[in-house]
Amino acid sequence: MARKRMIDPRIWESFYDKKLNCNDFTVLIAAISSADDEGRGKFSQIERNIGKMLTANHLKKSLKSLNDTIVLYGDGYYFLPNWAEYQTINRPKPSKIPTPFNDESVTNHRTLTDECDTSKVKLSKVEVEVNKKPALQLQPIKLFATWGRAPDNGEKGICENMLKQFGWDRVWYAFHRASEMGKEKKNLAYVRGILTTPDKDSGRFNKSIGN
Repeated sequence: MARKRMIDPRIWESFYDKKLNCNDFTVLIAAISSADDEGRGKFSQIERNIGKMLTANHLKKSLKSLNDTIVLYGDGYYFLPNWAEYQTINRPKPSKIPTPFNDESVTNHRTLTDECDTSKVKLSKVEVEVNKKPALQLQPIKLFATWGRAPDNGEKGICENMLKQFGWDRVWYAFHRASEMGKEKKNLAYVRGILTTPDKDSGRFNKSIGN
C-alpha cells in the first residue's frame, strides 16, 4: 500500500490551463496515490483504483491527455516526471520497479501522443497506441513541463544538445533549480549557467528520480 501523498493546490490551475476534465483528474489521482516513493508504479494498480468509475475507452483518452504527466514504459509500468517537484518524502524507500532511465536518457520510453504509429502496448484492460520516436526527442517536453509550458522548436534543439552534452540527470536538476529561482530564471541561458557551474546541491533531484 502506497503512503499518503500531497496534492499541490496549483493542480486546479494546471487542469484549467490544459483544458483537462474530471476523468483526467480521476486518472491522475489514481496514479499519484499508487506511485512508490520514487514516483513509479504499475499501470494495473491505476486500473484497480479506478474500478468501474471509467470505461476502458475513457481511461485511454485520459492517458493521452496526460501524456506529459503520466509516462508509460516497459512492461506495464508508469512514472510521474514531476514527482520530485510536488512530493516531499520522509525516509523514502527504494523503488522495486525498474527505472525508466539509463545513464543517457530513457529506455523503452512509451509516451502517448496525437501522432502515434501502429504499434500498440497492452496494459491489462486497456490497449493504447505508442510512439516510437527516439527517446531524446521526447525529453524537452518533459523538462519544460516543470515550467508549465511547452518548448518551441529552437528550445527543443538547444535542450537536446544539453542532454547529449550533460546527460539527463544534470539537465533535469538544472531545470528544477531554475524553477525554484523564480519566473525570471526559467530560461535556457540560466539552465546552461547551472550546468556549467554546478553547486553542492546538484545531487538533490537525482536521488528523487531513482538514479
